Amino acid sequence: MSIQAIETIYNSYRFRSRLEARWAVFFDKAGIRYEYEKEGYDLDGTWYLPDFWLPDHNLWVEIKGERPSKEECNKAILLAMHSEWSVVVSWGEIDIPYLDNYVFQPTESGVCLRKEMVWTECPLCHKIDLAYCGAIHDLPCGCPNYQSSRLISAYTAARQARFEYGERGKS
Repeated sequence: MSIQAIETIYNSYRFRSRLEARWAVFFDKAGIRYEYEKEGYDLDGTWYLPDFWLPDHNLWVEIKGERPSKEECNKAILLAMHSEWSVVVSWGEIDIPYLDNYVFQPTESGVCLRKEMVWTECPLCHKIDLAYCGAIHDLPCGCPNYQSSRLISAYTAARQARFEYGERGKS
């Protein structure tokens, strides 16, 4: 018997699960623009509807309750190849810092897999982006600080978000 996700309304979107809604809370609190289920794609006969598109990052984000299966990873790889944009697949509960994700990055020779990518805020320009374990060389300006107060606040808000009793939530 599989457990059914609970549809959740937040910020005028109907999310397929509370985990997706929690990621929307995170993106809102971190100031990251997103579009939910922007469009579905036919990737050589494989149908795919990514959860989030982050237009300021040119990045797809897929949310899973558990570690993704090989089939789910293959779909993310196909999306990265066809769109030529990176695809993040995140799973499980949101934590500080959040390390449970794969990033499939398109390259000239195919798609490479990066693990332990962390949402990171530059303390100088305050841009938020993904960086390997908050590493200096992955940030646009080279500043390390993945434990910024804005990101901790966003993770905390996402973990604490409640959607019971018809609460609709706001950003």
